[in-house]
Amino acid sequence: MTAPSEARPHTKRAIEQSLALGLEQLGWTRHKLCGFHPVYAKSLAVTPYFWCEPIRSVRARGHVIEGAVGVIHQAFESEWERTHGDNSRPTIILHTANISELSEPSVILDSGDLDDQVRAFCQRVSLMLASLPQSDAQLRESFALNVLYRFPVAKFAGRDPDKLQALREFLQSPTKH
Repeated sequence: MTAPSEARPHTKRAIEQSLALGLEQLGWTRHKLCGFHPVYAKSLAVTPYFWCEPIRSVRARGHVIEGAVGVIHQAFESEWERTHGDNSRPTIILHTANISELSEPSVILDSGDLDDQVRAFCQRVSLMLASLPQSDAQLRESFALNVLYRFPVAKFAGRDPDKLQALREFLQSPTKH
């Protein structure tokens, strides 16, 4: 355990290391999928993921862990890149600030135990990721029900609702996957 200290606030590097260890212990390892930034995910063709933005300092308090969660359908993302060229972001993406279960525990206070705080955040991320689709069939069902996690699918469209619609059509096509 890392003991807090008034003289020595937690470092970004220590938080990143604790985060990586915590997520890996929960089964979410760091992968570079479909040319995207490295994410914490599983080795599946359809995998939920957590992408961590650079750790941000919060003046006189500590640090914030933020990023995005979603699902990467590797066959779709590969086809999209092949046919459209640009594939800078996963299709299904939602910033953690929009998810109450992940926004509050993302603040890592210098006054608290680093490992305990990061472990709590990792557990919440893992629970959310585990509730997202992890197969073609589960993703098709989520689209049919129009629900990912507890949100309408469109909330995960990020900056490109057309790409989300293309994924919907891809999932409906029996010859695509």
